[in-house]
Amino acid sequence: MTWKFDKKITKIFDDHIIRSVPGYIDGHDFIISASKNILSNGSKVLDVGCSNGSLLNKIDKKLGLDISYYGIDISKDMITSAKKNKTSKRINFYEKEIHQLKNKDFDLIISYFTLQFVSPSKKISFIKNVYNKLNNNCYFLIFEKVIENSGFMQNFLNLAYNDFKEKNRFSPDEILKKSNSLRGVMHPLTREENFKNFRLCNFKNINLLYKNMFFEGYIMKK
Repeated sequence: MTWKFDKKITKIFDDHIIRSVPGYIDGHDFIISASKNILSNGSKVLDVGCSNGSLLNKIDKKLGLDISYYGIDISKDMITSAKKNKTSKRINFYEKEIHQLKNKDFDLIISYFTLQFVSPSKKISFIKNVYNKLNNNCYFLIFEKVIENSGFMQNFLNLAYNDFKEKNRFSPDEILKKSNSLRGVMHPLTREENFKNFRLCNFKNINLLYKNMFFEGYIMKK
């Protein structure tokens, strides 16, 4: 069965993702910390692939500023959940892809484990849309699952990652089924390939912000 962010997954999303992605909450905390340095009253923020909207709710609560937040996702069920759970009138959620969003002039755009689900032929277009919707000298924060250049490291981290999932109450059968369901759905790249794509789209000051096993965070500037 192919992996989908449908109503079934939406209902269990928070628990499932925390048990599936090492440092998932730590990544949220990194983004909140970075937001404090980037944003001020009147800023605009976009979360691309916002899922149930929890990250934007957290940023709004922590900063307490007059900021306009936009969250988009292609999953109707996720957007329904995000609208139900939003904690501020400053936050708005839309069932859209980034190229369908007319709003621009953002001071910060976030992509939290979203680009990995974009097909290889569309990744550059996705990143270009992010670049074009940012104000000059403003920031793109992106977290991604990656693959390793070295076969040794890929195997080493695979074993560690399976141990992490078993520790978080996933059975070996569940781990195998999840892996199979993501085939043809998830398209991770190496860090070097990601950086090359960011540079092709004219981003500058591209830096590694975070790494935990296969999961990395980057910050860059337009």
